[in-house]
Amino acid sequence: MLLFSQPLSAQSPTLKAQDTALNSHYQSMMHAFNHLDINRIAALYHPDAIYMPEKATQGIFNSKLAIAQHYQEFFDKVIRNRASVEIDFRVTSRQYLTDSITDMGYFLIKYSPAIDTGDAPTQFAGKFLFQFVSDNDQWVIKAEATSQATPELYYQAMPQQNWYYGVNNLLVSIPNSL
Repeated sequence: MLLFSQPLSAQSPTLKAQDTALNSHYQSMMHAFNHLDINRIAALYHPDAIYMPEKATQGIFNSKLAIAQHYQEFFDKVIRNRASVEIDFRVTSRQYLTDSITDMGYFLIKYSPAIDTGDAPTQFAGKFLFQFVSDNDQWVIKAEATSQATPELYYQAMPQQNWYYGVNNLLVSIPNSL
């Protein structure tokens, strides 16, 4: 079993290609959230994907269809509230295995209520773990787990060579600890 947990200074072309493909995966996830596009979300997952959400009241989702339904419920709430959401990621750890790649890091979600509510945008953050597998020469999520985190952890995450590191355009307000 091949395993690397830190970026290599002289990365092989294969690892660079994998990094590039995974980085585009995060950009696709961002685009899907920004446009509340459930079809694009579903395309990012393996048919037999599993997802362990952070909520104590939710069980484990055991298929791409169940995961898509979970995200659709969230998107429906956003639409009903005439709001918008944006998400971004910062990958802080990556493990390359022979048949999968596992990423860990932080995500930040900005929730913007409808303008006529007068409510200010808010943000919340979490930690994520994605296990990617290659399916028909495309990297897809096979397993996902998330948990809550403070936005400061997202902002303090350091960039890693060739790994996705968010665009940081979601800033609602600068955290006091920075």
